[in-house]
Amino acid sequence: MTFEDSVRKAFVHYMQTPQFINAVNDFGGYRDTPAYENILRYIASNGYITKMYSAGNDELKIGQLVSQVTRNGDYRDELVVDVFSILRSVIFGTKKVVQPSNASQSNIINGHEYVDLGLSVKWATCNIGATLPADNGKYYAWGETETKSDYNKHNYKSTNEYSSLYEISGCAKYDAARLNWGSCWRLPTKDEFQELRENCTFLWTTQKNSDDEEVNGYKVKGLNDNSIFLPAAGYCYESLFNKVGSYGYYWSSSPCADYKLAFCLFFYSSNHRVYERDRCRGFSIRPVSE
Repeated sequence: MTFEDSVRKAFVHYMQTPQFINAVNDFGGYRDTPAYENILRYIASNGYITKMYSAGNDELKIGQLVSQVTRNGDYRDELVVDVFSILRSVIFGTKKVVQPSNASQSNIINGHEYVDLGLSVKWATCNIGATLPADNGKYYAWGETETKSDYNKHNYKSTNEYSSLYEISGCAKYDAARLNWGSCWRLPTKDEFQELRENCTFLWTTQKNSDDEEVNGYKVKGLNDNSIFLPAAGYCYESLFNKVGSYGYYWSSSPCADYKLAFCLFFYSSNHRVYERDRCRGFSIRPVSE
């Protein structure tokens, strides 16, 4: 395993641990210095990073990196941008320490990156629970805000409660994007998925995920040439993952007239459409923001 692979796997692994999640939550949801100091110190103390490279390839000790990022408490509110600008450049390929800029901070909302495709809403670059755009992320039943190990009609929340629901976009009780990402993040509506389909180019391709594996999915390019990647993450029913790598299912916030169904973006290599699916199934979520 190469140096870069070791760093990447260590960092991605730590981001998925309860310690990381608790640290982030304890310190204000990606917004305070101690959480990121803990991330950096954890990686360093476990021997995964012995040196980092600046633009001139000079050795940069981990302690200097921490000081550089947190310098006297500056950029405390935008610390996620500082840290990820630096760590992504090392972990995901360039071997250079990149100083954050105002331009890079402008496409971050509450710690999550978005892309402007020239549409009515901004689209997140990753699914909920994902580190990179090609990561599948977490799976949710429609109207539920927590993941579970088994998705079926018997453990799905009360259909009586959901039978009277209309749009759930932006309602933290039912919208996993709003509850988990906060701020103005929310589930896309059926109409917003239609807008995405009708105004963007869909190209079936591959991208590498956090495990350095090639993942199938759609590169969705707007008229302004900006793009997002939607991995074919499949879905979860009962305790099984189905059609991973060949089909994608992304919940909208829009219910169908039949209270057992809701609209989703459904796709495979030769087709994409907005379709009706059982609410009890675990699908991906790609948040949007105003």
